[in-house]
Amino acid sequence: YILIATRTQDMAVDDGVELSEEVMDLSEVSKTVQGGGYSYSCLTCIGKQISGIQVLQQYPHLRHIDLSNNSINDASPISKLTHALSLNLSSNAIASIDQWTPKDLQHLLFLDLSSNELTTLPALCMPALRRADFSRNGISSCSGFGGHDALQTLRLSENNLASVAGLTDMPMLEVLELSQNSLANLQGLQKLPSLLTLIISKNNFAMLDGPWKETPKLAALDVSGNVFAETKAFLPLTRLPELRRLHVAGSPLEEQDGVNIRLELLICHDGLQAINGEEVLPEEKDEAKALNEKRIEEEAERLRQEEEARLAAEAAAQEGEAG
Repeated sequence: YILIATRTQDMAVDDGVELSEEVMDLSEVSKTVQGGGYSYSCLTCIGKQISGIQVLQQYPHLRHIDLSNNSINDASPISKLTHALSLNLSSNAIASIDQWTPKDLQHLLFLDLSSNELTTLPALCMPALRRADFSRNGISSCSGFGGHDALQTLRLSENNLASVAGLTDMPMLEVLELSQNSLANLQGLQKLPSLLTLIISKNNFAMLDGPWKETPKLAALDVSGNVFAETKAFLPLTRLPELRRLHVAGSPLEEQDGVNIRLELLICHDGLQAINGEEVLPEEKDEAKALNEKRIEEEAERLRQEEEARLAAEAAAQEGEAG
């Protein structure tokens, strides 16, 4: 009997319930956009096992909507909220927002679709959108995204991305989060002239080669938890003139004897101001400079000796032929 009751209860949770006024927390009465009356502008309904949201069509003046932690799988009624400014649909069962047309959600600024069931990054037709969160979905492709003119923050952490192809044409984007995916390179990242912060921690990067000319303002880079095993992996950092903050903790390189990761990074980029959250000290820069100069001298000496040995071998060979 206990097992049957438990299964029945689980099925009720999976099926969910229809959103109704009884479970809606409506607040903040304000003038309608047209100014002809008053209406609620905020709706909160969190963790109520909601699956259907057809009733939203009766509340077109809502501006701030939080329906997180429910069982919603059909997001099409959201398109009727023509005045929405912020929309939190995190932790639901949404697999697509293709029902939203370019005429819908014209004023939306903030969209949270984290922890849903999307498999591709959709095109974002909302022209005013500033922040979008698609973390913790099953996204494996961005090829249909197509860019966005106003987006400032895009979160794609904890997905299934092996490629960033399609993440392009975002002239206002300042923050891009791609941690905990399956990325080994950044080929395809294009036209991000305003990008300031890039987070690619916990991926499969062994080198930091990338289209860095596409991110000329990048100031903060998090590559912690990747698979860097050689110091030369950081040489491409020289192509990021504005880089000031770098996180690299958790790479195999840190475990190698005789490797001072901070000095190696400063040799590659002497403009760094903080490494792994710790300020770079003037004496560290001096030490890195001295170490680099010593290596240059040692390399020059090695090449000189090699050249001397070559010339000596040639002379010996010529003497042997003459004898």
